[in-house]
Amino acid sequence: MKLMTRIAPIAGAALLLASCGAGNEPDVQRAPQFAATSSATTGTSAAAYEELVQRIYVAYFGRPADPAGLAFWAEQYRGAGAPTSVAELSLAYDRNPGFRMFVDVFGTSQESQDLYPGDNRAFITAIYQNLFNRAPDDAGLAYWAGLIDAGALTRPIAALAIMGGALGSDSSIIANKVSVARSFSTSLDTPERTASYSGMSANQVVRSMLGTVGLDTDVISFSTTINLTIVNLVEAAQPQPAGFKLSSGMTGNGKGTIDPAGGTYAKGAIVTVKAEPDFYSDFRGWTGRSGCAGGLGGCRLTMEQDYFMEARFERTRFATSFDTTYTAVRGGAKNCTFTLRWTNTRIDFELDAAYEMTMRVRGTFQPSSADPNCNSNPASFDKSFPVASYSKNGFTHSVQLQGGAVAGEYMTVSVMSLPGPQAGVNLFAPIGITLEYKGSEALSGRSELFQTLTRNPVP
Repeated sequence: MKLMTRIAPIAGAALLLASCGAGNEPDVQRAPQFAATSSATTGTSAAAYEELVQRIYVAYFGRPADPAGLAFWAEQYRGAGAPTSVAELSLAYDRNPGFRMFVDVFGTSQESQDLYPGDNRAFITAIYQNLFNRAPDDAGLAYWAGLIDAGALTRPIAALAIMGGALGSDSSIIANKVSVARSFSTSLDTPERTASYSGMSANQVVRSMLGTVGLDTDVISFSTTINLTIVNLVEAAQPQPAGFKLSSGMTGNGKGTIDPAGGTYAKGAIVTVKAEPDFYSDFRGWTGRSGCAGGLGGCRLTMEQDYFMEARFERTRFATSFDTTYTAVRGGAKNCTFTLRWTNTRIDFELDAAYEMTMRVRGTFQPSSADPNCNSNPASFDKSFPVASYSKNGFTHSVQLQGGAVAGEYMTVSVMSLPGPQAGVNLFAPIGITLEYKGSEALSGRSELFQTLTRNPVP
């Protein structure tokens, strides 16, 4: 192919860029003119070539140059006396076959193969995204992909031609991206930081960072994002252990389960821990990881370090509270009828360290009657009694509250529990309570209630 026939497509490509989607300003009529000859010499500063290399990396790979690549290619271009601008390099590509290898080599790299496995339309779409954060319009996509399909352009020189012909806001976006790329490369100022920017995974992280840079980006304040990205790269580059260990223990009575079992897990593995209290205990939480409730529903852990999870179980408590009023008749010498009112009455069942059960009865009762023989002051009580035999299948227990409102009389509380509907939820439910007022005179009258016990009530 003749020299001039190769120049025409590139120059024409730049000229058409405004109408093919590289620029957004309708009043711009033409692309920048390329110089007829290169102004570069071997005396040009290395910094000028580093700027050129940085632009090539942004255009073709969508990321900043790594320090090794930046230094290597800057020296290669400088030694060859290459132009220092993308526009001049695009023109020199056609006029000087010796420069072509310095551009086309980017298209033969492994990174290029991994980034652009699709057809030329997919490639042009990716380049527009790298440069302008958007897809090309249909005309621009067809134009650039057509030139590559026809063999008039290679992929690398097409990327540079698109960059070199950018106008208006698109040109400003590129300037911001190149500025951020330059700052990023400069910030790789320690061996540890430099080494962290290596490999496809690190490249993709930084490519994503640069993809957030747009027309309105404040490139000065963006330094915070640059530094955070590098910190994350350094952390990710640290040698990772073969696995993280998860072990568990407990206080109280119950058990813990780990799913999946194994004890050692890869970084990022999801593990579920569950706490299962025994029938007379309740789960109170895990120590070892804040925010991990565990319990019957389980707690999901993302393995990022070694964990020791300790489940805490406590002895359970059940209670019920009620008020009731009933009529009683006293026979014998003090024959009368009175009303007995129970208020603020509460019955608790508590388990001690040896899992022996205690029934605690609290409340106030007051006999009241128009007959002075029956009327008396209120009497309050708070007494605890051991429950000799109990199980999850229920029990029956009666106690006397000594010291009634009238001398020689007392209250009787009888409790009969039925089996709970679900182990570990309600120990005894429902529960039947019989209240009687007894003494030296014949009495009749009682209150019978059915209550449901609340597990772990407020004391």
